[in-house]
Amino acid sequence: MRKIMYIILFIYKILYAQTERWVYGYNGQGHCSDRARFVVLGTDRNIYLTGESGDDITVLSLTPDGMERWIYHYG
Repeated sequence: MRKIMYIILFIYKILYAQTERWVYGYNGQGHCSDRARFVVLGTDRNIYLTGESGDDITVLSLTPDGMERWIYHYG
């Protein structure tokens, strides 16, 4: 019974394991707090984020590899 439990746990770990591909960190202008509010995966496979950087609203786009495409600030 114990052997079966180990096999089940091993299969569970394989099926539900996630691999971190990259991490993106954004440090806005000045020493303000930066917060992402919404993250969307577009039909073009690019990632779009919107949030706050100090008093500004920030929108940015990333490639599937985590590289910045563009950043817009409003405020």
